[in-house]
Amino acid sequence: MTTKKILIVDDEKNLTASLDSFFKSKGHDIFIANSGKAALEILKKQAMDLLVLDLNMPEVDGFEVAGALKENHPKTKILILTAYSEEYKNKLASLKPDAIMTKPFGVLELIDKVQTLLGEEIVSLAKPEGPIKFKPVRVLFIDPARSHIIKNYVLPYIKLSWMRNIEIDFTAPSSDYAVRDKIESFKPDIVLLSTVLSEQAKDISKAIEEGTYKPKEVILYNIPDENQTKDSPVGAYYTMQSSLMEPSYLNRLNELIKGVALKHKLVDETAFRKEKLYMPESIRQFTLDDIASFVKDAISNELGLKGVELNEKTSFINDLGVDSLETIQLVMALEDTFGLELPDEDAQRLLTVGDAIEYIKKRVNLEALTRRKKSAHKILIVDDQEGMCNFLENYFYSKGYKAASASKADEALLLLDKENPDIVLLDIRMPDIDGIELLKKMKAKNPKPKFLMVSVASEREKEAIEAGADGFITKPFPITYLEQTVIKKIKEFTL
Repeated sequence: MTTKKILIVDDEKNLTASLDSFFKSKGHDIFIANSGKAALEILKKQAMDLLVLDLNMPEVDGFEVAGALKENHPKTKILILTAYSEEYKNKLASLKPDAIMTKPFGVLELIDKVQTLLGEEIVSLAKPEGPIKFKPVRVLFIDPARSHIIKNYVLPYIKLSWMRNIEIDFTAPSSDYAVRDKIESFKPDIVLLSTVLSEQAKDISKAIEEGTYKPKEVILYNIPDENQTKDSPVGAYYTMQSSLMEPSYLNRLNELIKGVALKHKLVDETAFRKEKLYMPESIRQFTLDDIASFVKDAISNELGLKGVELNEKTSFINDLGVDSLETIQLVMALEDTFGLELPDEDAQRLLTVGDAIEYIKKRVNLEALTRRKKSAHKILIVDDQEGMCNFLENYFYSKGYKAASASKADEALLLLDKENPDIVLLDIRMPDIDGIELLKKMKAKNPKPKFLMVSVASEREKEAIEAGADGFITKPFPITYLEQTVIKKIKEFTL
């Protein structure tokens, strides 16, 4: 392989340090510039084979750097890294880069893209022979600072969008060796690496290159939001802390994980949740005889089985072709359906549909299940971020509530009439009206629900309460805390 000269230009030092580690493992000469001005100085002295370029930088932006390069070194390839490719669509068209990648991105995919641009051969993946037997997709988050947010928000967010076949773990490494040990023991298909860990990136890139264990992709995340970085001198720091609580960012991250899983044939489309599982409305009281049909329905929905009749002797391993109940995460379906938590050691003993039915019969509280499934309590979620709406709607549904959501004021007012909710979760930041003004309109229209205001702007709590809010929740929050708050308000409402 011929050594190539690559200039990486981005004002986020953690990101460039991480990329530097991975690209050097491929034997290239890497040059780093953390500003457009520094990039221009390097380009005056060195001709490059490839420029990997961020667009949004202070003083001299990426467009100016690319323009100078096109003028002085027209044969140099340009690969753009940006979080806002749509925003820059027209300007990018005139710039005519050789490739564009949207943040967050997979670093191994980026390396493949670079090799393609440089005319290097990429080793193709071996195609599976015969029917694909799906094992759980193993996803590992490596982050030293945000364990609370990842455990309480990110992991539930991602899991709710999958129906099966995903195992997610998290580690906050204490050393470079701890990173390598975790990868070797967990054997993740996809690694999500915080850009805060630029030093550990060296160890991971070395481990991958030496072949001790090779994940299918390494995704760099927590890359600062360009708009927030522009608007505030502390924007970059703020975004590093808050990006994992931003639904639009999480959606991109989640779609990237799904895309990698599909690309490498780790799953098929049935792995992702597209429909909610509803119990029949006609059921008024659950009995032990209902348990068998509920278990079979939950399993069929989880596996996407159509026209397959399950009986109590149906074996998960021999008849359904999966490794174990835990492997296909049927546990999740049974937990959601019956409101139980199945310990791993119990789940591993369930080998047939009949085992699952008998286990649930012993564990389920019929009175509580009836109350849970018959619950008429409704929650209306109003937030300008559709991702947040979808996440909370699915989360509360999985906990037995009826939920609806709206991302605009007019939609919220219509749903207030249509759904007649018990609880309204209302964000202060709305696209067409201030949330507190919307609160006043909604209370005037229907004063019955309890209104909980949700916002990062904690200083507006007093204003919200004075306007009639029944409570105020400050973002970011653990999802379990939000659920407990909602339950408390429902109890107040029904007393």
